Amino acid sequence: MNRWTIYTYKGIKEFNILLEKCDKEDILFTQFKFKDTLELLEENSNVIIDITNIIPFVRNDKANVYSVELNLYNITSGTKIVVDEKYAEYVLDLLRNLFDKSECLNLLENNEESIQDKLAINRKIIYTYNNLSELNKVIEYCQQNQIIFISFSKINNELIGKIKENKMKILIDITSIVLANDHTPETVYMFEQLLNNFEDYDAIVRRDLKEKVLENYPFTFEYDEEINKLFNNIKLNNSYDADYEENSKTTIVNIEEQKLILMKKAIKEELFGHNKFKEDFSNKIDNFIVLNKLKRKKVLSIFLLGGTGLGKTEVARIIAKNLNSGNDNFIKINFGNYSSQDALNSLIGSPKGYVGCESGELSVKLSKNKIGLILCDEFEKANKAIFNFFLELLEDGKFTDSMSNEHDLDGFLIIFTSNISKKEFCQQIPSEFQSRVDCVYEFMPLRIDEKKKYAVKYVEELIKDLKENDVNITLSPAEYLEVIDIDYESINNIRDIKRKLDENIFEKIKNYE
Repeated sequence: MNRWTIYTYKGIKEFNILLEKCDKEDILFTQFKFKDTLELLEENSNVIIDITNIIPFVRNDKANVYSVELNLYNITSGTKIVVDEKYAEYVLDLLRNLFDKSECLNLLENNEESIQDKLAINRKIIYTYNNLSELNKVIEYCQQNQIIFISFSKINNELIGKIKENKMKILIDITSIVLANDHTPETVYMFEQLLNNFEDYDAIVRRDLKEKVLENYPFTFEYDEEINKLFNNIKLNNSYDADYEENSKTTIVNIEEQKLILMKKAIKEELFGHNKFKEDFSNKIDNFIVLNKLKRKKVLSIFLLGGTGLGKTEVARIIAKNLNSGNDNFIKINFGNYSSQDALNSLIGSPKGYVGCESGELSVKLSKNKIGLILCDEFEKANKAIFNFFLELLEDGKFTDSMSNEHDLDGFLIIFTSNISKKEFCQQIPSEFQSRVDCVYEFMPLRIDEKKKYAVKYVEELIKDLKENDVNITLSPAEYLEVIDIDYESINNIRDIKRKLDENIFEKIKNYE
């Protein structure tokens, strides 16, 4: 059985050099497509095929490995298969029947090197908009000029058929699928497949995502332009809509359905243990969304109990990362500092003329943060005035600070945490506050098997990060087992597990030096 070399390029810069060289030398350079690749290789094996788009898809569902191998069955010594170098190890693992080694093309260093094969590909411009105000102008323009405007999430077979039949001009907003790529990279391939159904379309995306578009879809988009380069009559300010940006928050109520699904999936997969909470919390979110739409409930609140290092704060981080396009920043307030008499002034600001802080911590963070999530840590230490404040906030979903600014928390999720037990919660937390909280869960220490699963995942991610930062570390199976061989029975704090794993990893690194 012949096995071949997989050739690698470094990101979008080398990809563009490769594409340009193939174009100049009139050689065929194409991306992998099921069936099309099979038919191409049956007719002509002297081609370059980029399989970058299919690797995340295969990683997610290894049942597709056989289909990929079948499509590449007819490769010869004249065929060159290329991939982004970040996927090289996955190729050698997943497609081990086809490839036994990798070789870097080094296109940035050898810019005059000849490449063999050409791709007849017409890459498009991705047009960008800045905010909701600009998007509304685009939608209005499309309505006035008989252009079909659709979000990528709305594309289905019926719509594709109608557009093809009537030869409609369409504009597709791909913002939702680009955001989904961070969590499910296999969507890159499915995205390209769907777009291949359209003969005539233009695509737009939110401006802060343009680099991700050019990085993830180099076969589809060549460069970016502002939306007014496509529609001359649209006047843009090239600045954010201040009123919109100030008041708009991304919440579990207004995010797109696909992002909500991904958020639930992330909680299920990235939070270890606590299965009862994960199952109940997903249902609580669904119920809250319905009640919020009916104007019957403005805020969803949960109280997480249990010892330190069990994952309470991790819940907030996972949610924030999914609401905030990979950024896990969120509003966090430590109420261990809110036990004094003037604690409420510190939270929402002091009255005008009062000596001390005029802008409270909560008020300031609400004005700066763009997601509807608040984490209230060590909440059992708050004083009575703070408890009374949250009684009203959970009931009304809004509050007015000391500077007479009204803050509407419609759609917000508020997570309270404490290291106390469920029994202590019932004894220490005022009963009227207990009745306002939607659900209370006590996080218990993870089982040994759950701790081991966490350790495996953490070590894999740490080694990957180290390698990407040029740290020399390659563990044998035996060394890997040594790293994760710690006393799981006596360690309940996840932070302590991470600390011990870090020590073991860096001990191995010292041995390489």
